[in-house]
Amino acid sequence: MIALTQPNLPAFTQLSLLGGHVRIDFCDIVFIEGQGNYTKFHTREGQRILTSKSLSFYRETLPAEFLRVHKSYFVNSLFIKALDKEVVLLTNEVSIPVSRRRRREIKLQTSLQKI
Repeated sequence: MIALTQPNLPAFTQLSLLGGHVRIDFCDIVFIEGQGNYTKFHTREGQRILTSKSLSFYRETLPAEFLRVHKSYFVNSLFIKALDKEVVLLTNEVSIPVSRRRRREIKLQTSLQKI
């Protein structure tokens, strides 16, 4: 079973944007997408927040619920609906690619069966 919390980590993150900062709760983030030197946060409300930091910048600050499913994606395991051979299907019906090397680990961590 996945540990849903990690001690000493806050329940939110502060994202730096061009116009200032925005606070976002980790429980509201569905998935995080790396786009080169930028990172896009996708929320449960459908909001997309683009930051000028790379995905690796955020890697160490994410709670255990966030699984790296691909070199360009972290997904919040609380929003995973199903796991297929090549994709993770999220509760908002978005499909995220899964690398072959990470598929077994994700399946074990989420106890999901194939679609």
